[in-house]
Amino acid sequence: MSVTTAAVSDRDLSTPSLADVLDLERYPLHDLEGARMTEVIEACRAQLREDGCIVLEGFVKEAAREAIRSESLALTPHAAFTESRVNAYFTEDDPSLPEGDPRRMFMSRTSGFVPRDCFDEGSLIRAIYESPLTQRFLARCFEVPALYDYADPLAGLTLNVVPSGAEFPWHYDTNHFAVTLMTQPSEHGGEFQYAPNIRTPDDECFESVADVIEGNGGQRVTTLELAPGDLQLFRGRYSLHRVAPVTGPSDRLLAVFAYCEEPGMIGRMERTRQLFGRVTQAHVDAQANLSRNDTLVD
Repeated sequence: MSVTTAAVSDRDLSTPSLADVLDLERYPLHDLEGARMTEVIEACRAQLREDGCIVLEGFVKEAAREAIRSESLALTPHAAFTESRVNAYFTEDDPSLPEGDPRRMFMSRTSGFVPRDCFDEGSLIRAIYESPLTQRFLARCFEVPALYDYADPLAGLTLNVVPSGAEFPWHYDTNHFAVTLMTQPSEHGGEFQYAPNIRTPDDECFESVADVIEGNGGQRVTTLELAPGDLQLFRGRYSLHRVAPVTGPSDRLLAVFAYCEEPGMIGRMERTRQLFGRVTQAHVDAQANLSRNDTLVD
C-alpha cells in the first residue's frame, strides 16, 4: 500500500510529514475503520485489559529511527537531573509507619527529563505526540472518547534520559495512562519492569508492593526490552514500574507522551519540581484549584 500526504489529508501529515516517519502500512492511523487497524486496536484493548501494557513494535519505520535518535541526542543537554531518594509515591518519610512499609522504602532516582518547552516546532517527536491521528488511535486503544495533550508547559511531552549507573526506581504514574517511544536503548540494563495492577483505587496493597521493591515480586513482575522505534502503551496508575539500572556508554533515551481525558490538565507542583527542578506560574495557579478523583497516597 502506498501512503501519501494526499491520501492522508490530516494537518499533521504535512511538515514534518508523519508519512515519512511512521510505518503507516503496518499501522495505518488514517484508516481506523479498516480491517488492519481494527485488528490492531482490538489486540491493544485486549492486552491493556489483561495487564495494562502493550508494545507496538516498529511503530517508527526503520528509515526514520536514526533521525529520531539524533533528535533525542541533541536534546539530552537540556535534561534536568535531580538526584534524590524517593519512595514509590514521591512522598516524605513518615516515622509513624513501620520500617517494612513501602512508604518508608526510599530508592535512588538519578534519571533526568528534558521538559516539553525544549522541543521545537520542527521536532519529529513532537509531531508524533501532537498528531490528531496519533491521539485518535490511542483513544481507541485506551477505550476513551478522546485524548488531549497536557496543557502543562513542562510535562506532557518529555524525554527521559537514563545514563550509565542511573535508574528510575519503582513508582506509579499520576495519570492513568502513558505512551512511550524508545529512541535509544542502553547497551546493558535499562529494562522496563512492571507489576500489573498491583493496587486498586480502594486498596494500596502495601504488602505486595513492599515485596516487589525488596526484590521478592517473583512472577508478579514482567520485564520488557524495548527496541528503537517501539511504541509502548501503559496504564501506570495502578501498576508499579521502574527502569532497571543502566550500564554501558550510551544513555537510555525514551520519549514520554502523556495524555489526559480532559483538556487543560497541569501537573502537581511537588512532582513537577522533583522531575524538572522547577515549576512555572501555571503550576502555582493550578495548585490552588487542585482536585482529586481518587484517595491514593500519591
